[in-house]
Amino acid sequence: MYAIACVAVALGVRARLHNLGQTPMWLDESYSRFAAEHGWWFLWHVIPRYEPHPPFYYSLLHLWQAAAGDSLLAYRLPGLLFGFATIAVTGFAARALADHVAATPPARGMMIAIALGYAAMAPMLVSMSQQVRPYPAMILVYAVATLALLRLADDSAARRPLSRGWIACFFVAQALMLWLHALGPLFGLAMTAALAVCVLRRGLPLADCAWLGAGQIAAGLVYLPAFAILLVEAPTWVHSTWLVIDPHTLPDQLGSIFAAPWRPLGCFVALAFVAGMAQFVVLKRGGRVGAALLILAGLPVLTALLLSWLVSPVFLSRTLTPGIVPFTLGIAMLGANLRLRLVGSIFVALLFALTARYDFDENAWAPLEDWYGTADWIAPKVAPGDVIWAYPNETALPLGYALGDRHHPLAIRAIPAPVPALGSPGDHPTGTAGVVALRPAQIAALAADPATVQPHTIWLVGLAAERFDPHDRLLGALLRDRTITQRYRASEIRVLALTRKSTAPSAGRAAPAAAAAAH
Repeated sequence: MYAIACVAVALGVRARLHNLGQTPMWLDESYSRFAAEHGWWFLWHVIPRYEPHPPFYYSLLHLWQAAAGDSLLAYRLPGLLFGFATIAVTGFAARALADHVAATPPARGMMIAIALGYAAMAPMLVSMSQQVRPYPAMILVYAVATLALLRLADDSAARRPLSRGWIACFFVAQALMLWLHALGPLFGLAMTAALAVCVLRRGLPLADCAWLGAGQIAAGLVYLPAFAILLVEAPTWVHSTWLVIDPHTLPDQLGSIFAAPWRPLGCFVALAFVAGMAQFVVLKRGGRVGAALLILAGLPVLTALLLSWLVSPVFLSRTLTPGIVPFTLGIAMLGANLRLRLVGSIFVALLFALTARYDFDENAWAPLEDWYGTADWIAPKVAPGDVIWAYPNETALPLGYALGDRHHPLAIRAIPAPVPALGSPGDHPTGTAGVVALRPAQIAALAADPATVQPHTIWLVGLAAERFDPHDRLLGALLRDRTITQRYRASEIRVLALTRKSTAPSAGRAAPAAAAAAH
């Protein structure tokens, strides 16, 4: 089993390194880079005015960028390091779980091997390790909290005083989780519930109760500024958000949290988890810890679904990925029962094979948004006198970084203003005050502006523009005096070349009809 685990870890490392410095940043990653490039005043006074997420992760990235530089690889390294650390911490957590259920040495080794293997190869963990977003940090913090919880559960079960070091570790992890993401409170709630299940018992010493109470109060007080930011930004998100919960795709979304958006793997992983969790009942050991793992893995998902139903959509697979770590420990329980050793080995080998099959499927590695392809397509076509428009205005972030990475020095005009367009009138269809959609009167004024009329060609670049302008009012206004001469489409990225109708073709420039036919 150790041999299989070693192969799995090696494959997981290889998968995390694949295209690490070649995949362009997508929109959310561009927001991370944009924030990290700014100073402390912007991070802590401007970001809270348009982002529901606390600025803590951006501050860490700012410090890292100052030391490591601003290359694409430099930005991706923190996530990679967090991902590697998560594998190791999950292995330690599996060892703590084996100790708690009094596993024999062979069973203990099998449990650790299963945990290491799946933590290394779980497709969502691989994917998150390459993100310039807080998710890999959240996963690592949740893994550390799970390890601390297991050690505290050991102390409680043995009726020893709770380790002060592990108590501190747990509540520091909880405070970090609360500050890393707007949905941090969902994980914080799960952590508190799991802690109560694991350690609260009749006869718990008063000193232990005091330490637990003080730690919980301290974590709550530390979170208060981040909670204030959430209260300010939440109404905008609730009023209008791009996120939609589709019941038809919900099963695949749930599967992608703990495995991947591939049903054969999702079903197999779910079966492995159920079989592993059943061992708590079969072996009649560690029932409280089993319940805690279920809470840690499932409660954030359930609360996200509940909020999406009652308040506003917040359910998004990648934001809930920290639950993979306790989920992995549930699968690791397959190794706790030596009677299942042969069957379990075959089962886990098949699990790793399916996971590897997905990890190294080229389709799984397609960029979320192919901004390098977009930059390479548009750059040689932009002539002197042309302008590039980005609408919605956030489109300018990933496009600008892609053009810079590809060494194409082209200026971009964000419409109506660069992110965050806090002083610009308009609507906020995606729930963030930094991104503005133009109203009909504003579109008419923009179309009549001399700066709009003058350029020979306007290259209109949009990302999911239908969310901002479902009726293409801006495009319709521009087409009164222009015609579409070239088109480009890559998933939700759309580029249109809008050329003036009244301008005769100049030397070296194809006529609009000819250009359209050539395309």
